[in-house]
Amino acid sequence: MQMTREGKTTQSAALVVISSVLVNPVFGWSFTMLLDNLGLVGCKDRAGDLGKAGRWIIPGITFLVLCTVMALIGMFPCVPAIMETFRMQ
Repeated sequence: MQMTREGKTTQSAALVVISSVLVNPVFGWSFTMLLDNLGLVGCKDRAGDLGKAGRWIIPGITFLVLCTVMALIGMFPCVPAIMETFRMQ
């Protein structure tokens, strides 16, 4: 909530809170990190200073890995787990 005090980070903070409520906090954090590093939300000047790895490779891989794991174990709302071990009976 500290992020809501600065104008540049208000969008990022709101995006984390909303996506965390709708899906879960890990998804909200990784999605916002990806958008922030791409310069789509938050401080666009900071995103311009990042290299290719820091701008889209690392956040993109992180987002894909987290979404894959969440899909496997059924952490997305209204979507059953891909792995049978984690499915509800």
